[in-house]
Order: sequence, then C-alpha cells, then structure tokens
Amino acid sequence: MVNVFDAVYHKIVFPSTLPRLDGRDGRVINWTLADINGVFVKKSLIFAFRLIGTIGFATVIPLVAFALFGRWLDGHFNTGHNFFYTGIVAALPVVYLTVRQVAKDAVGDFEQFNKNEKQKG
Repeated sequence: MVNVFDAVYHKIVFPSTLPRLDGRDGRVINWTLADINGVFVKKSLIFAFRLIGTIGFATVIPLVAFALFGRWLDGHFNTGHNFFYTGIVAALPVVYLTVRQVAKDAVGDFEQFNKNEKQKG
C-alpha cells in the first residue's frame, strides 16, 4: 500500500515509476492531475523556490563581486572605503537588469507551465 504523498512524489519526480495504489474496496486508483490536486501545488512550489534562488543569486553575485573589487581598489590606492561604496552603487544597475531579465524569463516559464497543465488536466 502506498500513501498519497509517495504517489504525488513519484508523479512529479519519476512519472514513469508511479506506484499503484489500491483503494479500500480493492479497486485500483488511476492517478491523474484531477485526482491529485497537490501535484499542481507541489510543482508551483518547486517553481517558486527555484525562482527565489535564482533571484537571490542574481542579486548577491554582482553585489559581492563589485564590492570586493572596490575593496581591492581601496587597498591598492589607499582611499578608505570610497571604491567599496562605489562598487556597491555600480552593482545596483547590474542587479536590476539581471533580476528584470530573470523575472521576464520566469513569467514566460510560468505561462508555459500553466498552458501545459491545462492541456494535461
């Protein structure tokens, strides 16, 4: 006997290995998107967490890189923290453009995801 969580997990991660689930009266339950409402929610959560991670990296990487480069310039030219702060400010347009592109891509992916789910369901 397989519980519903295992069936949902296999439907998302390993669709070809979807386990068979027998009902209490002995009949076999056929798993479809309409039968498991949690599948769409689980896929949406995976999509959301992936988007959060991508935006996080798109924000952190340029900020850290520009700030470290500014710190190196400060040490090289002995200018206090001027280049450090300039590096952070210079990273902001890069972060904005990168996050904007990630958001545009995510909107396209989400529309494609919804279209695929509607065709399946």
